[in-house]
Amino acid sequence: MKNQNRGLNSYRSTRVESAPTEQILVMIFQAALLRQENSIKAFESGDMAKAHQLLHECRILFGEVLAGLDDDVFPELCARLRRLYGWCMRELIAAEREQDSDKIRGVMRVTQSLLEGWTEAARRLGEGAA
Repeated sequence: MKNQNRGLNSYRSTRVESAPTEQILVMIFQAALLRQENSIKAFESGDMAKAHQLLHECRILFGEVLAGLDDDVFPELCARLRRLYGWCMRELIAAEREQDSDKIRGVMRVTQSLLEGWTEAARRLGEGAA
């Protein structure tokens, strides 16, 4: 089993490392959405430790996309995204502090929109490369 996990982890790592940026963003927002959904379930079941871990991981994901913004390419867009990602992170912190699933749901709506946008961008860029 340990060797299977190592192979799977190696595959996942290679998949991410070789993916174009827009596809990596799709994967990040998919992962963030999954953690948000599961954190709500954890809150509802009373598993605060799990909710904390999931929300922490989600904030790390938003931090990664935040760190990847390149002001040299699209400064105005980057400024808007910086505010949006920052809002998501602050809402997740408040959701955890207040144990408020509705705040997570608000971030989920934004995350879903981001996922849809990047999925469409990845599709269009993929068509252009073909």
